[in-house]
Amino acid sequence: MKYYLQLFAGLGIKRAAVINNTSILGSIKKCGSHIPRNWSYNESKAALNMSTQALAAELEKDGILVESIHPGVVRTDMTKGVEDTFPMIDKITSVEGIIAAMVHLKGKNKDGFLDYKGNVLPF
Repeated sequence: MKYYLQLFAGLGIKRAAVINNTSILGSIKKCGSHIPRNWSYNESKAALNMSTQALAAELEKDGILVESIHPGVVRTDMTKGVEDTFPMIDKITSVEGIIAAMVHLKGKNKDGFLDYKGNVLPF
C-alpha cells in the first residue's frame, strides 16, 4: 500500500487529470492585431482557460490535475485562410507533442497554459 501511495503521490496524469484543449487565441496577453478576429472563438478559449484555473484550484485537494494545452495551429479545414498568419503543423506533430507535454506534467502551471511543445503561454 505504501508503494501505491508513493506512485500516485502529487499531481500528474498517472493519477487523475482533466486536460482541456485550448488555443493561443484565448491568450489575452498575446491578443493583438495579428490575431484573427473570430471573437466568439477567442472569447470561448479565454473563458475555458479561466475555468481551467478555477477547476484546478477546486480539484487540487483531491489530487486531480487540471490543465489546458494549446495543440498548435494544426493544418485542418478550420485553419484554411490563416496559413500566412501562423506557422502550421500537421496532426501527428500536434498529437505527439500534446502527449509528451502531458506525460511531463507534475503540477498545475499557474502562470498560463501549455502549448504542444510544453512551453508556457500567458493567459
